Amino acid sequence: MLIVDGFDRTDGAWGQPDHFFAFTHGTAIISNQFSFDTVPNESVEDSLVSLTDYDAVFWMLGDEAADDETFSHQEQLLLKNFLESGGYLCVTGSQVAWDLDPDGNIYATPEDEMFLHEYLKSDYAGNIYNDHTVIGAPNSLLDGLSFNFGQTPYTLDSANVIAPTDSGATPCLIFNDTTIAGIQYQGIFGNGAGEGKLVFLTTPFETISDAQLRTEVMNRVLDFFFNITGIESGSNDAASIPARYELMPAYPNPFNPETTIEFRIPTSSEVSLEIYNPLGQKIRTLYRGKAPAGTYRLRWDGRDDSNNQVASGVYLIRFQAHETQSSYHYQTTRKIVLLK
Repeated sequence: MLIVDGFDRTDGAWGQPDHFFAFTHGTAIISNQFSFDTVPNESVEDSLVSLTDYDAVFWMLGDEAADDETFSHQEQLLLKNFLESGGYLCVTGSQVAWDLDPDGNIYATPEDEMFLHEYLKSDYAGNIYNDHTVIGAPNSLLDGLSFNFGQTPYTLDSANVIAPTDSGATPCLIFNDTTIAGIQYQGIFGNGAGEGKLVFLTTPFETISDAQLRTEVMNRVLDFFFNITGIESGSNDAASIPARYELMPAYPNPFNPETTIEFRIPTSSEVSLEIYNPLGQKIRTLYRGKAPAGTYRLRWDGRDDSNNQVASGVYLIRFQAHETQSSYHYQTTRKIVLLK
């Protein structure tokens, strides 16, 4: 996955010429046993880095606003393509909606507003001032969480309130007055054929005050993106690291409505876990990306990459792993049966 640092503003809440906020994001990702790359937004804008090389992108904007521009026209085009290609995007920033909406920023263009409404699935609905506590919306990816934000390492005096613009976009984070601080969306973007996912929070991730809660918020986002039910994180002891690559039997099997799939890797690897139908056609990618040594569990809900429920029958789980530091490649398959 990729962290994009788009926080260039130095005349707002953060007044220093540099910052460590990508490290804050990366620490939470590593704590969830994932690896990442990080780049400044200019590298994306100049096409030095391709978003579509990554399954998930975390784009951090702090309190970036009009003078520093949250998303340039070129960045919007690249993110549209990424989401239409089935990518997963998490955006955090306190002034993003204001900056892209003419109701807030009078210099916002129609293209900015269209990007906000159709790709960030949100509308600017005002600001909330000096409220630094948010709670997870019921039945959302952040359900049951409550945390403080916007007081360290810099202090925000306001954050945007947003409203969903799509029937499939639902609140995931709310302020004390029940206005919306975050939305989640899973579905088709624009003219795309594959299903993408979005999490948009007006609470900058790096300002969540508690490190354990930052890790848990990241865990919830990763779970939403990759349907991960849990990652066993052990110590660096040899006994805690799997001795070999393994794809374990799915359970339950046969299953309805979902099954859990466990795989194990003994060293840092490029991993893919995919579901194939009896004709040998790939219907679902459950995971694709880098992963450190460990044991991973994901679940499959009997749906394809377009979120369509598949028919009863026999399916194949295909697990592949390529060692990061060598040319070793591992591949195996297992059968599972979906009953209705």
